[in-house]
Amino acid sequence: MNSQQVIRLLIIANNHLPLVEHRYQELKRLEASLQSSNHNSAGTLKELFDLISTKRNTLEQYESACKKQGLEITKLQLQRIRLEA
Repeated sequence: MNSQQVIRLLIIANNHLPLVEHRYQELKRLEASLQSSNHNSAGTLKELFDLISTKRNTLEQYESACKKQGLEITKLQLQRIRLEA
């Protein structure tokens, strides 16, 4: 901070100290609110990632089951063709 900034700060502080203190308190409350909101958002984001992971695993299981059933259908169709021949 240079000397002009210090002088300006002292002028503001001398003339508007209650206003500066009030604004400081408002900003501290806003900071606390934003930190709380950030914490809640982080929790929500983690829940969403967990949900996506669970859904992805479920989808992979269904895809695997569908592939197995597709292979079984193909085997049965080949077996039917052999029996008909």
